[in-house]
Amino acid sequence: MNVICINDDSIALDTALIKINSKYGGIENFLEYIRAYNNKLNVRKDDNIYPVEINKFIRFYSGAKQIYAQTVKEEFQISKRLYELETILPIQFVRVSNSEIINLDYVSHFSLSAGGIINIEFRNGVRTSSSRRYLKKIKEILYHEK
Repeated sequence: MNVICINDDSIALDTALIKINSKYGGIENFLEYIRAYNNKLNVRKDDNIYPVEINKFIRFYSGAKQIYAQTVKEEFQISKRLYELETILPIQFVRVSNSEIINLDYVSHFSLSAGGIINIEFRNGVRTSSSRRYLKKIKEILYHEK
């Protein structure tokens, strides 16, 4: 299969237009590969690299000059910075502090502390909190979703 790439500023930034002859039979495999590639992040653990589906992550956070990617059962390191992750993660991922992005799909509940901090508990028992800087943004997201 020949591949021709043409820049087209008239389409959305996150869109790719693929034109193919209807007689070509390999398009489904090609599309499945692209979908799978876009839904995974490569993460590290014990000198091994694992492709993990994005929706499996409950949070990404920084600590000890590293960025960590946590699933319900495991914790990995990831080479991307938090600001890079913000641009590629789906809408259910929300920045709650300078050092953390969470997946709202895994949140058990939120509670507001006396100091105005939002405490966040995930379904697996992991707890974190937001910083005041992100309080307004989090409240907007919560009240518009529910």
